[in-house]
Amino acid sequence: MFVSFGSAGRDGAVFDRPDTFDLTREPVRHLSFGHGVHGCPGALLAREQLRVTLELLVRDLPGLRLGGQDVRMAATLIHRAPEELFLLW
Repeated sequence: MFVSFGSAGRDGAVFDRPDTFDLTREPVRHLSFGHGVHGCPGALLAREQLRVTLELLVRDLPGLRLGGQDVRMAATLIHRAPEELFLLW
């Protein structure tokens, strides 16, 4: 058995526009960081790192936005990541 985390949260039968990044989407139960005894011991640190990073980006780089190109995702079974990401500031 293989779990493809890159496809988690992208079920078209469950989510409207599953391939669209939408910060306003209603929160749902997901697999990030596992659960219970199988939970990731670094989950709190990872969440804090993301919170601080986003806070600094918003504060120190006002107007930061995508460069207008469509973002192509790399073909991988392990995780989802953009092939390249153009930003404007």
